[in-house]
Amino acid sequence: MGRSYFVRVGGMFLFFGLIIASFGIRHHSPPAVAFAAVINLIWAWLFWREFRLGPSVLDRDGVTRRDGARFLWTELIAIVDITHKTITSYTSIQFAGGEAPLVAADARQRR
Repeated sequence: MGRSYFVRVGGMFLFFGLIIASFGIRHHSPPAVAFAAVINLIWAWLFWREFRLGPSVLDRDGVTRRDGARFLWTELIAIVDITHKTITSYTSIQFAGGEAPLVAADARQRR
């Protein structure tokens, strides 16, 4: 499953979670509010999972993802632009041992 799948599913969980939460609050239904909280926790987990797969360090030796996985440039297989008509477009840096999805926000230089 691609990165865009989890981003889209996470967005759907957020949307439906907010709808259910507003219904539960409006009708004073604690079970509905609790269910909405669980749905929004699933949303948060999906987005956190995608965040951890992004690169934290790009240097001359390779790429280190936020989850600690390190990939060397000598193991580079391909750099693929994944383009969608939505906000889920990204560049996948593919290595022999895995991939490091790179989105525009990851490409900023940190000071």
